[in-house]
Amino acid sequence: MSTRGTILDAMATQLLTITTANGYSNNIANVYRVVHHPDEANATGVDITILDDAGDAPLQYASAGIVRTSMDISLLVDVWGGQRTEPTDGTHPVSTITDAVIGDIRKLVFAPVSLGANVLFVEMGASEGVAIGERRTRFTIPLAIHYKYDSAAP
Repeated sequence: MSTRGTILDAMATQLLTITTANGYSNNIANVYRVVHHPDEANATGVDITILDDAGDAPLQYASAGIVRTSMDISLLVDVWGGQRTEPTDGTHPVSTITDAVIGDIRKLVFAPVSLGANVLFVEMGASEGVAIGERRTRFTIPLAIHYKYDSAAP
C-alpha cells in the first residue's frame, strides 16, 4: 500500500477511538473511506466519511530521495438524532452535539496520535455545516496532512 493509503487508513482507525470510554464527549459510530447512503430512518450517532480532496500538493521539498508533501482531505461528519431546539426531556440539541463532535475531532488531531512515522503534522481548518432534515446535521472539516515518503516507494 502507498504511504498515502497507509496514512488514510490510520486516520480512519484513530477516528474510531473517539469514544466516551477514551475521554471524548461522543462515540463515533462509523468511519468510511467512500461516500455511503445510510438508512436515514434508523441512523443514530455520529458517522464520518474521509473524503480525499485532490491528491498530493505540489512537491515541497526533496533531499536524498525523501519527499515532503501534503494531502488535503475533508472529514464529512453526519450527526444523527438529537433535536433542533432546546429539549425538555434531558437529551441534547443537535447544535450542542455538533460542537462537541468538532471539539472531539480537534482534540484527536492535535493529540500525539499515530498516523504513522511519515506524518510530520496535521492542520485543521474551520468547519462548514448545514442542517439536513429533522434528524441529521452534516458538516465538513478540512484537514491538511503534511508527510514525507521515500521517492523510491511512494
